[in-house]
Amino acid sequence: MSQVLDDPLPQPAPTPTFPTLKPDSSGDHAGPPGLPPPDGDDASKRGGIDGVAVFAALLALIGVFIAVVAFAFAISDRGTSKAADTGEVAVTLSDFHITLDKPTVPAGDVTLNVTNTAPTVHNITVKGLGRIPDLKKGKHATLYLGKLEP
Repeated sequence: MSQVLDDPLPQPAPTPTFPTLKPDSSGDHAGPPGLPPPDGDDASKRGGIDGVAVFAALLALIGVFIAVVAFAFAISDRGTSKAADTGEVAVTLSDFHITLDKPTVPAGDVTLNVTNTAPTVHNITVKGLGRIPDLKKGKHATLYLGKLEP
């Protein structure tokens, strides 16, 4: 027995066609008027590299400015520090260490301002110039070394 089909076999759907977009009158982008440009043609993205270059140049200029200002301060302070020109030296005594606040002093009157920060008793002697007595923790003494030659 054979069966007859009333409907013919289904046909495939037609392939849709889309209109080709042409540049608008301004020539900026391909697309309908009033819509933003497609992602690949965004004007702000094209200028991104230029923005990075400007930012990097600005940072470089700021760095140069800071270096010049620091150099100017270094030159202006050279030789004018009053603390370094005095003959006073702060000396801190601790267990196994003697710390000076500056490594050298100019020729002339020199005074050591000595403080013991250690829990044990300490003293200091400068051969041929003087000695301070034993200092307990937190105690202070001054040792005048006299007028020293260079």
